[in-house]
This record gives sequence, C-alpha cells and structure tokens, in this order.
Amino acid sequence: MIKHLFIIFSLLLSSITAFAQTGKEVLDATSKLLTQSTATRVVFTGTNFSGTQETGNFSGTIVLKGGMYNLDSDMIRAWFDGKTLWTILNGSEEVNVSLPTEEELQTMNPLYFINLYKQGFSLTCDKMDYNGTPAYIVKMRPSDAATSIAEMSVIVSQATKLPLSIRMKKGADWFRIRISECELNLKLDDAFFRFDQGLFPSYDLIDLR
Repeated sequence: MIKHLFIIFSLLLSSITAFAQTGKEVLDATSKLLTQSTATRVVFTGTNFSGTQETGNFSGTIVLKGGMYNLDSDMIRAWFDGKTLWTILNGSEEVNVSLPTEEELQTMNPLYFINLYKQGFSLTCDKMDYNGTPAYIVKMRPSDAATSIAEMSVIVSQATKLPLSIRMKKGADWFRIRISECELNLKLDDAFFRFDQGLFPSYDLIDLR
C-alpha cells in the first residue's frame, strides 16, 4: 500500500512539474507578444517609494511601435521616432529636442524593464492572485552584485501573458508600474511618433542636439 501511494505521489509530482512555468518561459511569452505587436497601447500608473513611504506618482498612456513611442502623461509629453526625442514638461510651452541616451529612454518607457531578464538575472516564478486575476509573478535578481538594480518582479496574467505590474528596487527606493490596459496590434503610421509643430504652434523649440 505504501509503495502504491509513493508511485501515485511521484506521478502527481512529475505532472505538476511538467506543467509548471519557469520565469524565463513566462517572460519569453510576454516579450514575444509585445515584440511582434505592430503597435501597442499601454495605460499605466507609476509610483515611487522610499522604503515603504510613497513619494510620488504619475499616470499616462504610452504607445509603442518597434523602438518608437508616443507618451502622454500628467508629467510629460514625449515623442521618440527611434532617433530624435521631443519632450514637453507639464505646464511648459517649450519643446526640448534631443538625441536621448539609453538611460533617458528607460525612464520614459514603462515596458522597458520587462526585457531586462535577458541581461544577467536569476529568475524564480510562482503563481499568485492579482486583484482577482490568476497571474504569474517572476522575481528577478541580478547575477552581478554591482548592478544598480537590487531586485525586480514582473506580474503577468496567466490567461493573456500580458504584464499587469512591474516593481523595481534600487537601494532603499522602489518604483512600481501598474498596467490597467494593454492593447496589441494597432495600425499606426510612423508620423504618430514624431512631434507635430502644427499642433503646438505657440511652443518654442529648444534644440539640444
């Protein structure tokens, strides 16, 4: 009898393992969806924390197409066509035109961090309930202790494979992005990702290139 129970338990355990998702498999599926999308619209809320204390938040919508994006938030408007970045700070009537660094692009794109798992992180994956939605949580720790990111976690819907939340820790500070909408395969011309002076006729262009 004990032998039979051991065999049943072993078979059950092996079946669970076979259907378990690894962190890489989860993020590979998410990355593939976003990469293959013709254009993606994301509605998000970002929150900064110092320890457990919330220090600020912002919300907005970003549309991505390849390496381009169009960002409309309550802090900044930005257009990036893959080379040139145009930014307008909230309350300003100046348009800064620049050739951005990789770090500048990271700070404006809430989905940039999802692909960091390909750059030297160890991953663990668990199932969880995220506000009533069955989800995976992939926790990421850098292989290099010298990296500025202490840890990250990405929460992904089990059904859609789309991201629901991203958390990143640097020192004692946390940054969280919650995604309320993610729409794939939009049809948009490249002009959507360039600043149109005709829509802001009174704004001054400040060329920083």
